[in-house]
Amino acid sequence: VTQGMTITPELKTKVYENQAKYADVGMCFDEIPVVLTNDKSDRNDVKQRYFDFKNYKQLAANTANNINDQLDVFENHNSKCKSFMIVQGNDYQTYMDWSNIILDKVQRHDMLGGIAMAGAALGTGPKEDVQRAFIASQIPLRNKEGKLKLHVLGIGAICRLLPYLIFSQN
Repeated sequence: VTQGMTITPELKTKVYENQAKYADVGMCFDEIPVVLTNDKSDRNDVKQRYFDFKNYKQLAANTANNINDQLDVFENHNSKCKSFMIVQGNDYQTYMDWSNIILDKVQRHDMLGGIAMAGAALGTGPKEDVQRAFIASQIPLRNKEGKLKLHVLGIGAICRLLPYLIFSQN
């Protein structure tokens, strides 16, 4: 999205194979539920895009298909790499819908290493960071110890990390 590039199935497979060979965790390819008002959008620019309420459930299903393809490559390479499920949304309900659609379609939960919370359709302000931190705590994917492994996309400053640190202590 940020570079205006087209992702092909061949490119995805090459990335999955690289992850399988060299990584402990690999980000999935997510189908970002935003509509651009321009040819491309900067990572932090939420003025040139809006949440795709009409298609987000289908995009979540497409993301689940990408994860299943990724896990197939991991299995074919006997890799211990785990997929991180990128979770998209615009509010509590759409984030939960997104994660539930994926968890229903991806049956190999043991091969999921955790979640990566995206803010492409939510925004990047302090209020949105608090919302995203709370929503992350509600996503129903836990490891064997009952813990959530979390990666937060787009966090590049300590002040943006504060909501996660606070919620992790509560």
